[in-house]
Amino acid sequence: MANSGATRLDIHRWLILGFAALVVGSVWLAMATELYILLGIPVGVLVTYLAIVDFRQLFFLLIACIPISTEVRLPNGFGTDLPTEPLIVGLMVIYLVYAIRHFPRFRGDFARHPLTLLLLLHVFWVGITTLTSDLLFVSVKFLLAKLWYVVTFFFLAGHILKGEGEFRRFFWTLFWPQLAVVVIVLLRHATYGFAFSEIHSVLWPFQRNHVNYAADLALIFPMVVLAIDWYPRGSWQRRILIGTAALFFGAIYLSYTRAAYVALLIA
Repeated sequence: MANSGATRLDIHRWLILGFAALVVGSVWLAMATELYILLGIPVGVLVTYLAIVDFRQLFFLLIACIPISTEVRLPNGFGTDLPTEPLIVGLMVIYLVYAIRHFPRFRGDFARHPLTLLLLLHVFWVGITTLTSDLLFVSVKFLLAKLWYVVTFFFLAGHILKGEGEFRRFFWTLFWPQLAVVVIVLLRHATYGFAFSEIHSVLWPFQRNHVNYAADLALIFPMVVLAIDWYPRGSWQRRILIGTAALFFGAIYLSYTRAAYVALLIA
């Protein structure tokens, strides 16, 4: 038993040293050749490792990246969100392979839930209308985007977030990057006196416009309020959450988005 533990420790040590050497080598090579895309090599290796060892960790990495992702314009009218969209597509493929291999273990109550059936009917109808579309290429792109969002954020999330412990981890994984973005945006916006004319510029590179920013905050705000009751009075977690709820409320107000105001009242 002791030998096996020591062997695992040696393997982990060599993996860490190897990854550190890869990071250093990639940085040096990118600077030497001015091909800064090479900086993505360690990221690709890490993502591949997580996908092989435990795709749950890759899912939580995706959640952490959502608030800090940025929109990138590509040639020929294409666009993507980095680093989230490649992670979403990769997780969809991984989950579909996993689902095929472990289909008998899946929860029947989740598959038969009315929301699941309605969502499947919706995707099926989108597929039917794609076949009859006059703009087939545009419709296929829309269908594919619909598929990888539904598979990753509904079916995969439903597979991983089975209990309160997983949901709490999901919340805190999303919470800290979102809090960092809000603080950065508010500090930038403050330098312009919180002027409406500058709200778009201070959001770069996190959001395209103030509507998307406000929608994100309106979605996470009820989760922050809910999480306050998870912790006893006087705890540091409760104090942080109460302060953050006030901060997010102010950020939503300063986003100047009336739809978010209404959504927050309904929530």
